[in-house]
Amino acid sequence: MENVVKPSLAKDINSYIGGTKVLEIGDGSGQTFNFQIRKVSPILWADSPATLAKSKKTKEDLEKEISTRVSDPSYELLKSVLMQGVVSPRLSEIPSGDEVVDVNGLMNHVVLSLNLYTEIARFSFEELGSLKAEDDARSPAELCS
Repeated sequence: MENVVKPSLAKDINSYIGGTKVLEIGDGSGQTFNFQIRKVSPILWADSPATLAKSKKTKEDLEKEISTRVSDPSYELLKSVLMQGVVSPRLSEIPSGDEVVDVNGLMNHVVLSLNLYTEIARFSFEELGSLKAEDDARSPAELCS
């Protein structure tokens, strides 16, 4: 009798890769919005995937390098993290009705977008024990206030 291998179920893989969580994110003036976020790959914060795969640097060196990029994101990094990290409401570079948020418009609201970015980063790195909410380092949004 032949041994049949079945593919894994999406729910099993989604559970393994970390799932999502819903957070209330503020804009600094008292207005808040609920966002469902997911973890994004640490590769996004590295100079390149090769940096992580082939680096002769120590783990501490890599964590410092990534931490620096997390705390001082470029426009493109910020947009990439938001696009990949926000599950709901859906973000798009092409606005199309009430069901989609224009990511460029969201980024015009600097404190809101940086608070959202910071929470996605914290969620993405929580297993590494870095970027926790109680860290002394100020988030990018705090630097704007």
